[in-house]
Amino acid sequence: MQGQQKLVPFVPPAPVGIPIAAVQSLVPQLATTINDIDTLKTQLSAGNVNATFPSWDTLLQRYTLLLSRVQSLSKFISTPPPKGTEPALAHYLVHPLRPLAPDADQLAQDVLFQAINTQTLPMPESESVPGARGMLGLDTLRGLDEGALQRHTDRLKARLGRESQRARGMMREIERRGEEYDWTYRPGEEEEEEKEEEEEEEDLFGDDEEEEEQKAEPLAPNPREGWGVADYLVFLETGKAKAPEAAPAEGASAAPVSAPGATAAQATALATASA
Repeated sequence: MQGQQKLVPFVPPAPVGIPIAAVQSLVPQLATTINDIDTLKTQLSAGNVNATFPSWDTLLQRYTLLLSRVQSLSKFISTPPPKGTEPALAHYLVHPLRPLAPDADQLAQDVLFQAINTQTLPMPESESVPGARGMLGLDTLRGLDEGALQRHTDRLKARLGRESQRARGMMREIERRGEEYDWTYRPGEEEEEEKEEEEEEEDLFGDDEEEEEQKAEPLAPNPREGWGVADYLVFLETGKAKAPEAAPAEGASAAPVSAPGATAAQATALATASA
């Protein structure tokens, strides 16, 4: 009929296309974010069990970090790049030693900084020590009655027995595998054994040549031997060493000796007078 309008088939809008390279660049960041969320969930559940919650500052910092990261990722995914242009980080692999492209978005720089500087949440004391799961605190042990304490002791003894059996089995397996290898055929071992045997024979029968004894070298004479306090004071002020004293002639009077408490001026006068 002429009056009827021609029906146009409905074409749904095409979904937003994201390049594969951009998705691959987001995989490490998404994996880190998911792991952080799982870690936060684990710590919260551990706090519920142990009746101890992490500090509020730690939770707030972790929540802010996760929220900013999720927002940056959602913004990056929801805004497709213009047609005909390749994103600046299409082929970028997150690495601390690889800088970002200069034309990259400023938000990407913040996301990269958060990704490479993420610190793990501190574990509770019961999980920080290896093999500490199932241990009870001192206050909890004091609150147990005799029957519960005996059952806990039996469980610990059974666990110790299982771990001891596992350790003995590992030792037996190591010894068994070590016997399968012949360590005597190591390359170069025969030559080393021959050298050791020759050295032992020389030590047994001795050498014909006698070793010369090293004579101790005489020590150099000390130029400051016999100096007094005045001599050291003169040397500190003038920088000149004391002249070696000549052998005193017969009948000559000895040089005056300065007192230990003499000043620098008195020491200089005494040195001049004695010269």
